Amino acid sequence: MRKAVCLAFCLLLPCAALCDVHVIMDESVHVYEEDGLTLAVLDARFPQLIGMDDTAVMDRVNRAIADFVRMEGGYDGIIEAASGARAAGAVDFSMWTYTLHVLAEEKLHRAGQLLTVLYTFSAYAGGAHDDSWLSSAHYDLETGDAVSLAQLVVDVDAFHTAVGEILLTHIVMLGADEALGYFDEYPETVRAWRIEQALLTSDGLLVYFGLYEIAPHAAGIQRIVLDYALISQHFTDQCRAWIGL
Repeated sequence: MRKAVCLAFCLLLPCAALCDVHVIMDESVHVYEEDGLTLAVLDARFPQLIGMDDTAVMDRVNRAIADFVRMEGGYDGIIEAASGARAAGAVDFSMWTYTLHVLAEEKLHRAGQLLTVLYTFSAYAGGAHDDSWLSSAHYDLETGDAVSLAQLVVDVDAFHTAVGEILLTHIVMLGADEALGYFDEYPETVRAWRIEQALLTSDGLLVYFGLYEIAPHAAGIQRIVLDYALISQHFTDQCRAWIGL
């Protein structure tokens, strides 16, 4: 017999702006069982919108966030792997459980205009240690669409080049490359940073590099925040309005 148990509840957080649109944090736990034995668990916290006049747009954004948690985290694949491992007798699930932990955080909220979310994933499906990574998304609250950062800059190539050089300067200034033992070829990787690994936040542009991209596993995921003053000239007028420039 296979069984999945779902639990969910909400915690109201302070309003991100003086308006009727609020951001809450939803906590969701999904437990996958076979014959009463727990094989996999999804534990997630993620933002949801309430109070928008346009409920269709609000629901679209909320569904997109909730779906992203499960799909990007590969939870269905974790369940499949756990079920297969149990069938093969490869894992003692009385002692081990496959897991996916997700923390999705609101990083910028312009009520009725923009919501940006940083997703932190930690998955265990066998092996020596968890696999951890970040993902991010921008949501246009007027349309409900996810928006790429590439749509918010005037010239993508010029923006990419400028940010790459500023990132390198920032790393050298902080001495992170020496302190954390960055790989010798890290400048090439930094210059080739992917625009999908950047997020507009209330503090600046967050650019992140995953495990083993520019540093050993022990150094963890690398996060670098760049002041908007260094790159504001590359943003579209709409983007500048969204980040308050």
